Amino acid sequence: MAAELTNIVVVIEIVFGAGLALGIIWLSVTQGANQTDSADQARASSAVGAAGPARSLKYHPIHAAAHWFVVFAMAQLLTRGALIMIHISNNSPAKIAGLRAHAVAGTVVLILMSLRLILLRTTLLPEAVKGPTAALDVLKRIVHPMLYVSVFVQVFAGIAMAIQADLPRIFILQEGSLPRTFWIYPLRGVHYINSRILMVLIALHICGALYHTFVMKDGLLRRLSFGRRFA
Repeated sequence: MAAELTNIVVVIEIVFGAGLALGIIWLSVTQGANQTDSADQARASSAVGAAGPARSLKYHPIHAAAHWFVVFAMAQLLTRGALIMIHISNNSPAKIAGLRAHAVAGTVVLILMSLRLILLRTTLLPEAVKGPTAALDVLKRIVHPMLYVSVFVQVFAGIAMAIQADLPRIFILQEGSLPRTFWIYPLRGVHYINSRILMVLIALHICGALYHTFVMKDGLLRRLSFGRRFA
């Protein structure tokens, strides 16, 4: 059963990763990716006196790259955790290997999400995009911060639980063994419940992005592509 689920998830990850890569390429090409960011910024700066301050069309390229990596990593973490890891016994060597990969991916997500918070404070951001109704704008202002909070809660709960279970020693020194079940730790419940909340928030986030892209057609996703950034 676990092997079949693993194969299914691997196929989903390959398709998702390929689709994500093609989507980023498409967004970049449609925005004129052949123009360098530095040249655009120089032209924008030279025009400040005549046309006002430079306006950012996109997020910083490092922010965009971090965003898309986190998208892929969270899809991998949530699908593997919910569909595969839960079905593997803690007595199996495969569980340790899976948990090690899970921990590495979660740590990378923590680093990139922290970097994104810094870039949100230190770089020029695109103008806010309004939704079709005021109610949906309110929903966006609730979901987006909650998404950040939920990701950090998930990562920190996972790290704390790993420390409680002495996983660093098991991963690095290959000493000790996994507990019979992780449900002996209270944070296991937090990690589980928050993962489901995170899935709902991600689904809402994706629905909003797709609505802007295919219904409103306002180029929202291009803000997280690469290429010409300033206007």
